Amino acid sequence: MQASRQYGISYCLSLVGLCNFEFMQLQEYFRRFSFEEVFAELQLMLENAEGNRTVFQHAYEMMLTMDTIPSKKVIHYQIIDDPESEEYYCGAPDSSFNTTWEVILAKEVIVDEECELSDLEIVSNAFICSIIIGRCPRAFLLEKRTLLGE
Repeated sequence: MQASRQYGISYCLSLVGLCNFEFMQLQEYFRRFSFEEVFAELQLMLENAEGNRTVFQHAYEMMLTMDTIPSKKVIHYQIIDDPESEEYYCGAPDSSFNTTWEVILAKEVIVDEECELSDLEIVSNAFICSIIIGRCPRAFLLEKRTLLGE
């Protein structure tokens, strides 16, 4: 446990072989893809994505440029068992996104070997989770409410 505090969870996980992933902050991940690439993936995930294109684009541009607030917590993509449907899927716990965008974007992303998600799928998932679950800046609040039908 002492090593976790001194070196960080990502360093410790890589030492014990739980992950074979180069750790990056979520915002760094976002910068690897254009909005067009992420939006194409969103269109596969959400049936009404095209009608909200400008809202998604505004959110993506904000996330690319905002200053982050450092966090020791991580976004851990892993195999999750859904007891209701009795199915398994790769994802990150919703609690990873229950904070401000500035903190979410600073979190390191960890992906277990068993999760067969592409980097683009991870970015698209984290993007939509950040919008829906995360606490957005005031400048985006009206758009978020509209997106969520509130």
